[in-house]
Amino acid sequence: MRMRTVTFGAVLALTFAPAYAQDAKKEIQKYQQMITEGSPVELYELEGEDLWKKRQGPKNVSLEQCDLGMGPGRLKGAYAHLPRHFPDTDRVMDLEARLLHCMLTLQGRDLKEATKRVFGNADRPSEMEYLSAYIAGQSRGVPVSPGMEHPKERAAFELGRKLFFNRAGPWDFSCASCHGEEGKRIRM
Repeated sequence: MRMRTVTFGAVLALTFAPAYAQDAKKEIQKYQQMITEGSPVELYELEGEDLWKKRQGPKNVSLEQCDLGMGPGRLKGAYAHLPRHFPDTDRVMDLEARLLHCMLTLQGRDLKEATKRVFGNADRPSEMEYLSAYIAGQSRGVPVSPGMEHPKERAAFELGRKLFFNRAGPWDFSCASCHGEEGKRIRM
């Protein structure tokens, strides 16, 4: 009985394995074709653009006058120059912190409401993720050059460097363990 079961399983595997391999190959080809036609992140960017221009909050204004460091409403290259020091807050801010600041000050939104869902999930991305994708997309091709002139920018950079190399966790890894050298990664 056991021999018959093993033989039957082997016959099934040999029968369906080539078909499965062909299906997988076709699916990979379809995915590669889809990627060459456009990235799925472009849908996030479109949604982010709508949110950037949408009037919201008690003040019923859009984020179009938000200053991300290049001047109010100017997005081209802004993401590539973040984080940076903003004189109006006397803080070094990354994109998400600055967007939140604009939501609170320009639109008059409540902090609790604006931060209730900053991270989405596979089924429902967050407003912050859409906005970030749109703004980052406006810096496509611009070399990354965060601010380093202000003393607070240099201090933030040094703090980031320390965090990047800080070893922690059950395997005593740091961010640099995987991301410190080009082409190097750890396999578990």
